Amino acid sequence: MKLLLAYIFRFFYNVDKRTRLRQKCPLKKSSLWVIGSVRIGGAGKTPITLELANFLQKNNFSVAVLLHNSAQDEAKLKKKKNKSLAIFLTNNRAKTALKLDGKYEYILCDDGFEDKRLLPNKKIFLDFGEKANSIKDLFPQGNCRSFKKDHNDITNTWTCFGKNPDCKFSIEKIIAAKDYFENTQNASKAHLQNATIACAIGDPKRFEQDIKNCGIQIAQKYFFRDHSKNFEQKIEKILHQNTPVIITEKDAMRIQTHKQNKNQKNRLRIEKPNKKTQLVQEKTIIDQPRHEHLINQ
Repeated sequence: MKLLLAYIFRFFYNVDKRTRLRQKCPLKKSSLWVIGSVRIGGAGKTPITLELANFLQKNNFSVAVLLHNSAQDEAKLKKKKNKSLAIFLTNNRAKTALKLDGKYEYILCDDGFEDKRLLPNKKIFLDFGEKANSIKDLFPQGNCRSFKKDHNDITNTWTCFGKNPDCKFSIEKIIAAKDYFENTQNASKAHLQNATIACAIGDPKRFEQDIKNCGIQIAQKYFFRDHSKNFEQKIEKILHQNTPVIITEKDAMRIQTHKQNKNQKNRLRIEKPNKKTQLVQEKTIIDQPRHEHLINQ
């Protein structure tokens, strides 16, 4: 059944690419960078886009970041980590990029890899070693949205796997949610022997492995679909357990602001994770020559 759905997915992908997603005019003044992968999710696009934006700002360039309207949690996370960063949520990245052309020196697209309306100066492919060359690799049979051959405009490939990757993702520290939301300076790391983990991200298995690499035994695990619409309701009971619960920063953004986005009235009884909730802060490392190479190309 999944294989049949993968064929259907591929058919509509090709139709969409040939009709709705036709190429538009390139930007005339700003440099447009698209960061993405053939993965459905969990490719590290958000932390890498943020790392690139921080690097460009430190070198005195003006930067804007474009995200799809559905990526509210990623937008809030970026804003918390970099308050000076200009972030635009849109349903049409190409149209928004054209409007911003010349207002910023660099426009970074967090995802948009499949959007052929975009004509980027740099198209950065995050390679996790997926084969992505047969129908079995496509969603929902596999975890890919497209084949590598669909993207003949890739300018830069960054490996995210193996012993010497171009990009590394690791847990920098696990801290109490209270310290995180109150921006406590020099918050101490949590020392946990066992915990429950919960997340609604694209690659929960990587999250699980990262927790294990920290020497923490996982008592229970709850994985929900990326951008799950009912995530806040589903996780409410989990966050009120007696055992410590570890969640990601991205998921915490959704929980903290849930009441602000709803018309109150007892939809959810929590505004912040409880005292026993711990947050994972992820660290992203990109080889410095990679940064420099992008600017100097």
